[in-house]
Amino acid sequence: MDADDSDPPFHTLRPANFAVLVGMLTCIVAIPAAYWLADSGLLPWAVELGWDQLRAEDQSAVPGHDQDSVELTRSGCFGRCPVYSVKLFASGHVEFEGEAYVCAHGRQVGSVDPRRARELIADIAAVGFFELRWKAGDPTADASRTTMTLRFHGRTRSLHDLFVEPNTPRLIGRIGSEIDAVAGTGQWLPIREGQSLACANGKPVHVA
Repeated sequence: MDADDSDPPFHTLRPANFAVLVGMLTCIVAIPAAYWLADSGLLPWAVELGWDQLRAEDQSAVPGHDQDSVELTRSGCFGRCPVYSVKLFASGHVEFEGEAYVCAHGRQVGSVDPRRARELIADIAAVGFFELRWKAGDPTADASRTTMTLRFHGRTRSLHDLFVEPNTPRLIGRIGSEIDAVAGTGQWLPIREGQSLACANGKPVHVA
């Protein structure tokens, strides 16, 4: 057989070209996947990254009014979810009202470092709480109905039925946890020990 009639030689990709091809394919798959995961609340997105940055910065010098506040109210669920409300003022004053599955029933008061309180309230406003929007979904039956209210520099906004609404941004959950942490809500709430609830002070859990 003549050389001209032979099949063309098989050319393989050079390692560098192969790496570029793999990188391009990875980007094609990864970018839509990242958007989907972010929209599904499985990955932090820009607003969450902004929250992390705000919490890492010192915002304690941000001007505030002692009556600026953030309030968190959690209702019951099909299980033994603590039912309570906690209100944190920029002055550092804390008001807690326990109703069920708590270690302190009724009105309790406390205080925290005013700088931490002002910083948290300013961060919640700065992350876009007053502008936050999301598309509603089908309600989740077995979930605690939660309300969050921010009062900052004369503006007030309340978000209702959080976490019953499955599309609630994950950021809201992180803000709620931060409110509990800064306000010291844990001192009035039980600790889970396996399937049981126990109070750190040895008192029984108030059920209703």
